[in-house]
Amino acid sequence: MKSRRNLRKVLRKGTSFDGLAQETVDLVVSHVNSLIRKEYGDKSAAGLFKDKFGQKVLAALRVTEIPAADVCLTPPLAGLPN
Repeated sequence: MKSRRNLRKVLRKGTSFDGLAQETVDLVVSHVNSLIRKEYGDKSAAGLFKDKFGQKVLAALRVTEIPAADVCLTPPLAGLPN
């Protein structure tokens, strides 16, 4: 459920997903999944996934690991007003 809460930090309730380009969705998902989490042993969901399934599979899902210092969970990431 935390992923949904983090997604909603960027795409706030009431935001229509209809006008979002696939590249924007991919970018938002990459940022949400690159967030370092204590419950994952101070790793990101993307990092754990890559460790288990490999970079090729992660790339096929169009998820890019974002460096922890660059993770952004605000509406401007998706080109939306803050």
